[in-house]
Amino acid sequence: MSVAEIGLGHDSDYWINLALSWVAGSPATEAAHFVEDLKKLVEDKAVSQTNRQMAKNELKRLLDS
Repeated sequence: MSVAEIGLGHDSDYWINLALSWVAGSPATEAAHFVEDLKKLVEDKAVSQTNRQMAKNELKRLLDS
């Protein structure tokens, strides 16, 4: 399990945001295995709206590439 996976699955919006930033800065080929984690974040109402939107944008970037 990578640090980004742990961050994406964390309860804290702070750690989720850090992991999302890492995913956003990674090439699509490296970040592609986070698609399922991003889908979960987009649907999780306990996650801040900012992080859900960022996850949605990253998911779109990964699926479009």
